[in-house]
Amino acid sequence: MPRRSAAVYRALFSAACAPPVTPAPVPAPAPVPEPEIVASAGDEEEEPMETGSPTPTPSAPTPVAVPIPQSAAPVPPAPPAPAPPAPAPHVSTGSAPTPQHPQDVPEMGWTSRNKFMEAGEDAHYHTLLTGVLASYYLEFAATVRYLCSEHKHPLENTYWKAEVIITARNNVDNSDEVESLHESKVRRASAYESMEDAAQAAYFHYRGRRFEAMQEDRYRFLPRNDPDGRTWHVLAPPAGDPTLDTTVRHVSAIHEMNVVLRQELHVSQQAGKRLQHQVDELRGQLGQPPIYKKKPRMFVLQDRAP
Repeated sequence: MPRRSAAVYRALFSAACAPPVTPAPVPAPAPVPEPEIVASAGDEEEEPMETGSPTPTPSAPTPVAVPIPQSAAPVPPAPPAPAPPAPAPHVSTGSAPTPQHPQDVPEMGWTSRNKFMEAGEDAHYHTLLTGVLASYYLEFAATVRYLCSEHKHPLENTYWKAEVIITARNNVDNSDEVESLHESKVRRASAYESMEDAAQAAYFHYRGRRFEAMQEDRYRFLPRNDPDGRTWHVLAPPAGDPTLDTTVRHVSAIHEMNVVLRQELHVSQQAGKRLQHQVDELRGQLGQPPIYKKKPRMFVLQDRAP
């Protein structure tokens, strides 16, 4: 065994007597980040990539905002077509020319026809009228004729108005002289209804003119007009007959109601005529032809030169 030097022994001794050396601390490994969860278009989760470390506890999924499709904006309406230019003023008058109406548009309006017609056999007031003329106006040798007017319009209901003509025989000049005229005050839907209205007015008139001679006939309790035609009356029944009294009062009430209803109907029909006149005026302001104007009468036979 070789001999060591004093320096070697000294070094070994220093190492044996030195305190133990503490190893340096080993740093802890860095934490591995958790894998992220990414939402795909089909709302499915992608699998995390394989790492060598144990799978960590999954965290709550992060909410993902799904875009909502927006509806298409409404298309704005097209602007209205510009109005046609106003007609140029007339050179001579300085006003706009009158618009010309199409020639192929037929003229519209009221048409009328007049007819002499005979009353029906069951016409109540016509029978009473002829009876009172034959019984109390013998010197007249009276005749009764009805002139009926039919009025038609394409947009309105057809109506009739009648006029009864009472004539008296004039032996001096061998003619029939018109003694009185009585017309229906309201429009009626048929000629016979209008003829009955005219016959009723004539009957009440002739009963009132010579009622003193009629106070004992069977028609004495029927209504009658005063000679002036402004009021009407009913003869009061004698006392002691309640049945006759009730009947006369009932007839009087019905006649009064009839008079009032005809007056209201007449007012309503006049209002309708005014409305038609206003319609024609407004159409004229718009440059359109009238539609309620009375059209000229069309003759049954057209005149021809020989």
